[in-house]
Amino acid sequence: MELATLQRKLIVDYKLEGYLLGNNFLMFADIYAVRKDVNRTLDYIEKYANWALSTDTISLDLSNNKFFSMVENLTPTMSFDYQKQTFINSVVKNTDYDFVKYSDRYKKIIAKLI
Repeated sequence: MELATLQRKLIVDYKLEGYLLGNNFLMFADIYAVRKDVNRTLDYIEKYANWALSTDTISLDLSNNKFFSMVENLTPTMSFDYQKQTFINSVVKNTDYDFVKYSDRYKKIIAKLI
């Protein structure tokens, strides 16, 4: 939990929300899934889904970020399909999430992405 919280702070401080926030949401979802916290697990799964749906090439472009503007090869390589596959591998195929997979809320979240 401490690492996920620290990661979130770095993401915000370096203005990397568009690029890395989704991974942080999945990290929190994993933590709460292991703890079998239904509501918080679903909260973070939903946050990831909303983030993935709202992420576009502009938010992935680090050339406008003052901390990374001098770095070469900043062409975004992530796409919605990549985000969807990450979600499937991290959540849908992960047995740690079995305890939430039959809830209506989970099904609605999944329907947004798949």
